Amino acid sequence: MSDWKAVAEAAWRAPGWREAAEEYHRNRPKGPLVTGRTFEETCRLADGKLAADRKAGRRVESAEILRARRLLADDVSFERAYAEINYQRGSDKAEPR
Repeated sequence: MSDWKAVAEAAWRAPGWREAAEEYHRNRPKGPLVTGRTFEETCRLADGKLAADRKAGRRVESAEILRARRLLADDVSFERAYAEINYQRGSDKAEPR
């Protein structure tokens, strides 16, 4: 059986979230990681591409929106859409046809 008083005391002595975050930022690798770019550079690049697409009149939609549009097409039955949505969520054991 656990000594809950000792567990609670240890939790109070442990560093808080702020201290843990400060330690993480002090010790994390500086500069680019996998992509060769920093997070900020990657975000700016993505924002620039998005702005260029919008300026060019291209539709910019998420994968979820594109999937919803596909499932709402006239040639997709309610049963087919229902089966795919539930199969994707894992809430129904029936596989999509």
